[in-house]
Amino acid sequence: MSIHVLTEIDLGSNKISDIKALSTLNNLTRLSLYSNEINDINPLSTLTSLAFLSLGSNQLSDIKPLSALTNLTELSLHSNEISDIKPLSTLTNLAFLSLDSNKISDIKPLSTLTNLTSLGLDSNKISDIKALSVLTKLNYIDIKNNPIASKICPLKSEYFCHFN
Repeated sequence: MSIHVLTEIDLGSNKISDIKALSTLNNLTRLSLYSNEINDINPLSTLTSLAFLSLGSNQLSDIKPLSALTNLTELSLHSNEISDIKPLSTLTNLAFLSLDSNKISDIKPLSTLTNLTSLGLDSNKISDIKALSVLTKLNYIDIKNNPIASKICPLKSEYFCHFN
């Protein structure tokens, strides 16, 4: 069997730092790389068939290569060093997004992700969540451990005011 026909790979918890070898696996639809030592995700930019990508618990700060992965519906980036999430604004098919435990303060780029149903923003530096008010499909949001804690919920729907 050729490795190039693989559609799913789980390489979690393997102390991987170099993922260049993955760049030719164009048939991948699911890729798990959680709990590794990855800081360069440029090789992933060619994997445009991906629907599921797990990159939690790595050493990521630059997520620009993800902007080309427009077929993603589930993306996990928790526990990294991410502060700029502008590259995510092109991922309009996302339904699930985990950004917990990063260094994010500006979440305005998320306002384009109108298919989001679940959003994790726990333990960041977020003080303003007005950008989320346009996400009408959102039914779960976790924003605990952010500077917003003392502010009144600006979201207009009663469903959004449950802060888990």
